[in-house]
Amino acid sequence: MVYYEIRDVNGKKQNYLIYNKRENDKWVKQSKFIGTGDISKEEVRKEKKKFELELILNKKYKNLSKEQVEEIEKLRQA
Repeated sequence: MVYYEIRDVNGKKQNYLIYNKRENDKWVKQSKFIGTGDISKEEVRKEKKKFELELILNKKYKNLSKEQVEEIEKLRQA
């Protein structure tokens, strides 16, 4: 699951999307910087959807090619 986080770096708001997963009995954290300052909820939702799709497409599947996964995601989104 992806969640939204605001970090204060040198007095500036920095916005990130965070994804945590367990890999080989350890937690792995992936983050994506989405901008500075105030960001609208709608923009966060759009970026979150893009990041989730990116995570799905970058995952390695045993029986599916990347193109097949993309097609499945397009159908699922429709």
